[in-house]
Amino acid sequence: MSACILDAYIREHATPHLKASSTDLLKIYFDKHIRPAIGHKKSTTIAKADVANLHRAIGKTQPVTANRAIVALKAAYNHAIEHGSIPETIKNPAAGIKMFDEQPRERYLTEEELQRLGDTLREAETTGLPHVVDETKQSKHARKTENRFTKIDQHAAAAIRLLLFTGCRLREILHVRWSEYDAGRGLTQDIETNHDPG
Repeated sequence: MSACILDAYIREHATPHLKASSTDLLKIYFDKHIRPAIGHKKSTTIAKADVANLHRAIGKTQPVTANRAIVALKAAYNHAIEHGSIPETIKNPAAGIKMFDEQPRERYLTEEELQRLGDTLREAETTGLPHVVDETKQSKHARKTENRFTKIDQHAAAAIRLLLFTGCRLREILHVRWSEYDAGRGLTQDIETNHDPG
């Protein structure tokens, strides 16, 4: 494939419009999966069958990655067609590929689990969490019993609580900027909930 349509998509769309983490994911899909498999072909000669074969090959071990790679390729083709890098008469070969079923990974903590987590966070911030020590092993440099506790920083505890209360992903919390925070509504703007790069 003409590397230029993938590179142009990263340069012209992903870098200015998506978060850095999403752009990095696109680069992985392009560099690890798409370029090695069909990168030697011209963009205008890649057929839907080529893309379907690529999707199946990745999907043997990584069905979710296979789906994301095809969505990324489809977006790159759409961008190239829209900006005239590929003639409009060329059909997007990544369009209409049947995706693998994905199992939702959503799970909510039970009331008991929430209570235990809250108790553990309070303990970690105040007295500290005790080290689990294998008493059967002798250690010349073992800490004294009273020093076998680890306290966590209040900011780390606050970040965990923020993850818990918002349902955001870890990187979304770690990379959020003050400019994206709406103090009036208590919300962050542009938190990505859908990682479809198209």
